[in-house]
Amino acid sequence: MAAETAAFNNTPDDEWLLLCDVRTLVAQYCKSPCAAESLILEYARKGHFKSYRFHGPTDSTHRGISPTFWGAADRKLGVYVIVDFANSTVTYTREEPSSYAFALLVDEILEEFLPSPYYQIQLVHLCRADVLSMLRAVGLLPVQRPTEQTTVPSAESTTGSAGAAGSAGDVVDSAGAVDRAEIRGLQRWVFEQCNGTPPPKRDSDGSYVDGLLERCPHGNVKRHTIHNYISLWRREQRQGS
Repeated sequence: MAAETAAFNNTPDDEWLLLCDVRTLVAQYCKSPCAAESLILEYARKGHFKSYRFHGPTDSTHRGISPTFWGAADRKLGVYVIVDFANSTVTYTREEPSSYAFALLVDEILEEFLPSPYYQIQLVHLCRADVLSMLRAVGLLPVQRPTEQTTVPSAESTTGSAGAAGSAGDVVDSAGAVDRAEIRGLQRWVFEQCNGTPPPKRDSDGSYVDGLLERCPHGNVKRHTIHNYISLWRREQRQGS
């Protein structure tokens, strides 16, 4: 294995989390590991994770696989980027394209410019700060205020994993992060409402969200937070179908 590399090296070692521990941390707020994986990949493809750390083959010249391609699957081109959260690996595979015309193009012109048909990076880490900012962006953690700070358990302290790259010490807003039971209670309540009366495919006038806000038993809830929980509910429904 090649020496460990990272997109940016100025982040302290204890601020990197293996993918398996990233999933564990995010799942605490997303109800299930499956929903956590979906959210992580969605934000990876959006370019949210600007830095990552990995080990690669000794002959790879430390070539990584950008998070913007994680989870990609194009049957026509025969290209797949598979993220294995349990083993903290990301694998690029290239199979025979389903498009005959593209297969000819690969054979005759592009073969020498394309990466090898199989390439894997291991021990993939993401920066803890990027993971927490993702949770804030979807309303699962409150926005950080520098005047009120506390800590939230890391994935290592939750799982007891000896291989976790991080430790407790994430700085988040104490007004909401301290009471995670309240956060989970709000999510559970929104899910119950959606299960009872599913939201319309298009809530163009916002009446569905407004109705939830009026009935919500939790105080000081923002509109976008309700909307984000509805989006999480929709994602779980699609995954379960």
